[in-house]
Amino acid sequence: MMKKILFSLIMVAALVACNNTTPASNNAADEAYTKNAATAQAFLAAFAAKDSVKMASLVSDDFKWSPPAVGMDTLSKDKWMAAMKGFMSTYNDITFTNPLWRKGVDSANNLDGSVRVYGLWNSKFASSGKTGLLKYYASFEFNKEGKIISQIEFYNMPDLTIEH
Repeated sequence: MMKKILFSLIMVAALVACNNTTPASNNAADEAYTKNAATAQAFLAAFAAKDSVKMASLVSDDFKWSPPAVGMDTLSKDKWMAAMKGFMSTYNDITFTNPLWRKGVDSANNLDGSVRVYGLWNSKFASSGKTGLLKYYASFEFNKEGKIISQIEFYNMPDLTIEH
């Protein structure tokens, strides 16, 4: 009987240990996240303000952008900037609402200072004045200087809610 209880306890402990998905926290990663989250917030605020110069100042020279479009991955800083200017001319009254900022993790599930965000982009189409609402998710990675080196974005244009 005692062997069965001991075996059961060992099995439960092993299962709990294997299923631990809580990111390990450390002060350096927390400090990096705080600093990097402020940069990511400034980055999205610059987009909303249609300030491509400010946006460009927050990214590294070797910045890589992964837009949500299928087949368009790891684009250069120049292609990213051209796309941002295109978005800025297509939309007016751009706001980012209901942001949910999260700490990023590395492949071992340890906090690494990267930043993730969920939210809603609200805007008006410049051509029609119709308003739009787009569900959004992005992940940002940073270099040691605090510049964004990578941005991966996810949204689904067919999900864009347009109000008349």
